[in-house]
Amino acid sequence: MVRSAKIDGKSIADCVMMPISDLISFVNQIDSPSVEIVLKDLIKKLESLMTVGLSYLFLNRPTSTLSGGESQRIKMTKHLTSALADVLYIFDEPSVGLHPEDILGMTTIIEGLKRERLYKIGLDLYGRCRATL
Repeated sequence: MVRSAKIDGKSIADCVMMPISDLISFVNQIDSPSVEIVLKDLIKKLESLMTVGLSYLFLNRPTSTLSGGESQRIKMTKHLTSALADVLYIFDEPSVGLHPEDILGMTTIIEGLKRERLYKIGLDLYGRCRATL
């Protein structure tokens, strides 16, 4: 029964086979007040993956096939888009191995923490600590 459920003609199996960029477009077209909160959270998470340069990924892709950089960016967006409060994030050289464009996206997400009045501490290449309020 669940596997046969469809939204606008697409099943969950159809959705996980879309690139993230296409999935965001599809989810944005869903107009249902009863699931508005879920959609808002889903879009936030998907957009964060796009921000760090992962718009080409499919949600059904096995994690064993991801590169180290892709895995790192997914883990970071997972934690940075969670609804947790009173959490201290420590990023130890978070940009190592990332393409310059991906670093910009990662910085955008981390700056979002600042807007949400969360604290962040970063360690640079030499182990020096920088705290930002």
